[in-house]
Formats: sequence, C-alpha cells, structure tokens
Amino acid sequence: VDATGNRSLAMKIAFDGQAVSFESELEWLKHRIQEEAKKANINMSVADLLGLGEKQLLNKGVEEKFAKSLGHLIDTYNKSRLLGQNSKFST
Repeated sequence: VDATGNRSLAMKIAFDGQAVSFESELEWLKHRIQEEAKKANINMSVADLLGLGEKQLLNKGVEEKFAKSLGHLIDTYNKSRLLGQNSKFST
C-alpha cells in the first residue's frame, strides 16, 4: 500500500494479479507467520505471536533472521487489520 497508495492495486500486485479479499489477506499473513514460526522452532500460537514485535522475539531467544522476518509479518498483519477495521470499503 505504501508504494502505490492504492490498497486494491497493492493487493493485486502482492498476490500475482489475483483479486483477494481483506479476509484472505489476513489469512495469508497468518499462514506465513505460522510457517515462519515453524522454521524458527517457535512453539507459540499465531494469536500469541501477534502480540509480539521483533525486540520481544529477540528477548525470547529467537534467532535474529527469524525475529526480523516474523516481526515484519506481524507488523504487516496488525497494520492490515487496523486498516480494514477503519476502512469504509471492503476489497
């Protein structure tokens, strides 16, 4: 969204030209968070991870490369969720 200023266009670019709904974007991000957590051998639920940031992940002993990628995914999820809640339009 930052590069285009257009949520719908940004989602089409991110999802290879496919039209996606707000809910599928969030589900995709949750899936990516879950997959990244598995790679990092983190035994936490996605719901618990969504409350953490990169620094908190590092404090829990998560390797830096995983903490950065997870932190980014979590931040993207949380921002997307907030944008969707504040939007008057659904995509």
